Amino acid sequence: MRSICCGVRGLAVVGVAVALAGPAVAQRGASASEGIDVSHWQGTINWTAVANDGIDYAFIKATEGVGFTDSRFASNAAGAEAAGLYVAPYHFARPGLNANDAVNEANYFLQVAGGVMGDGYLPPVLDLEVDDGPMSPAQLTAWALDFSDTIEAAIGIKPLLYTGSSFASTQLTSAITELPLWIANWGVSSPNTSHWDEYDFWQYTATGSVAGISGNVDRNVFKSSPLGLDIYVDNLFPDPAAPGDFDEDGDIDVDDIDLLLAHMGDPAYDLTGNGVTNTADTTYLIHEILGTEYGDVNLDSLINTSDLAVLASHFGQATSSWAQGDYNGDGIVNTSDLAQLAANFGYDGTGALVTATAAVPEPATAALLAIAGAAGVVRRRRG
Repeated sequence: MRSICCGVRGLAVVGVAVALAGPAVAQRGASASEGIDVSHWQGTINWTAVANDGIDYAFIKATEGVGFTDSRFASNAAGAEAAGLYVAPYHFARPGLNANDAVNEANYFLQVAGGVMGDGYLPPVLDLEVDDGPMSPAQLTAWALDFSDTIEAAIGIKPLLYTGSSFASTQLTSAITELPLWIANWGVSSPNTSHWDEYDFWQYTATGSVAGISGNVDRNVFKSSPLGLDIYVDNLFPDPAAPGDFDEDGDIDVDDIDLLLAHMGDPAYDLTGNGVTNTADTTYLIHEILGTEYGDVNLDSLINTSDLAVLASHFGQATSSWAQGDYNGDGIVNTSDLAQLAANFGYDGTGALVTATAAVPEPATAALLAIAGAAGVVRRRRG
């Protein structure tokens, strides 16, 4: 990486091999996923040749400070992506003490490079290797975290932090470990990760060579194999949960009903779009998403003696579980729940009565049906 301010590499300061006390990680293995980082300093790049030389990903300079965009960012990003590489933009930070300085730089980065952030891309990068303040380690760390918060609010994940072992140890505090690490540490068999326990990426040389690029290029290694990199990227931006899948386990089931009932009034559980969470959301979940009715304990779209038997076995008990018969979330299985089941008894998913599957009730369930009848509960069907 280079700053635009001078003809020497900014990383000459942060990437030196300095034997400082601190945790390290395992030596780079032969199967680890290899990548590069580039800017306009590399000139025109043959990205197909780069990919054919065993390179899996590229960090590409996008911006610096506020107002500078790398002249080759767009073409490099498009070329690398077309060649099948994973891509991440990076921002060369110019930290200052002005109000909102970090936020302004992050917003400029998002404005220029937001199109290559998100699902299918590596995390965007905050390249932190100079202090234009000057700032104390606490101030510079706070600056970096403000930058990160702005990025995370926009795209949903924190950026990677690129920095060097020596710079991190002397210019940043341990609070910076909120950010995942891309460490620069050259000429060593294993990097010094300073405040971090591990790295995600390691820039191990500034004098590498790769087909398709004239001259030296920074080379990097991921903490795992190419397959591990695929998994890493896949897990950065999980698929959004379907409406009603509150526990985000891929299934909409009784656990989600219980969560909804337990969060009445919490707008985060609003399914109907009216800004509040109430019984209308429970009804929407039961009717429109699950396609069933109150009383369907096992969510098989049938309300019959099987469901009644479950309610009977828990009748009078304190529970907040739909699967045990608490349909209204009041924390106890009682006549209110029985009334809801009895009103829908016979439901088969279409509104027709169940006859073939309605076995003779056991004594306990028969007693509950009698209670429901005595209470004047009538059967209804949702049309």
